[in-house]
Amino acid sequence: MKKIIIANWKMNNNLVDTKEFFEHFIIKYNKNINFFIAPAYPFLHYSYNMCKNTDIKITSQNVHYSKTGSFTGEVSVDMLKSINIKTVIIGHYERKLYFHENNKILLKKVNISLKNNLKVILCIGEKNNIIYEQIKQQLDDILIPNLEYNTNNNSVYLAYEPIWAIGSNKQINIKIIKKMYEYIKNYLINYINYDIPLIYGGNVNKENINNIINIFDGVMIGRESIKSKNLLNLTKKI
Repeated sequence: MKKIIIANWKMNNNLVDTKEFFEHFIIKYNKNINFFIAPAYPFLHYSYNMCKNTDIKITSQNVHYSKTGSFTGEVSVDMLKSINIKTVIIGHYERKLYFHENNKILLKKVNISLKNNLKVILCIGEKNNIIYEQIKQQLDDILIPNLEYNTNNNSVYLAYEPIWAIGSNKQINIKIIKKMYEYIKNYLINYINYDIPLIYGGNVNKENINNIINIFDGVMIGRESIKSKNLLNLTKKI
């Protein structure tokens, strides 16, 4: 199975930056990697058109839990589907931190996405080092109730992003995150009897990416994915 790289640009890269990124990246990217790239909302359709002759998957950073309504500034599943966006990131820790998204909200977002045939990258994580109960609670509250809509193993990806590591310069303890990888995988296999790809996100850099990806099914990259040169350098040896 190909390793997965999720590039989350967050609120970065305008139209010119986006154009320059893909013009450079498409020529040189490693086709043995399954790339998901999440630009800002205004450039999703443009990015899709830039990549439509490649196997790069353009991904939304978020979606609303209602199909339509008076929700100024929000984007629906139908809007995403109308521009050929088929994957959405749900539950990134910044959405929880700045926009107060809780498990009940995320449950509804995953529900409407899977019901409407969008693939979901669900982010989970704990505030302190290795608190299994926090992870289990998120799986039980958000993912498990939605699995009835998951008709195959490719509808859901899990991104484990320990909050204590994201955006920090702390050195990642590979043994610690390996324990969490094993815990999540075993819990899900025992519960649902099949495997879900598990991605790691949080302070991924050129010093640790190969060690991490030898354990996990892929990685989610933030600031190092904004420039094509950085993302290419980070992933060329995978």
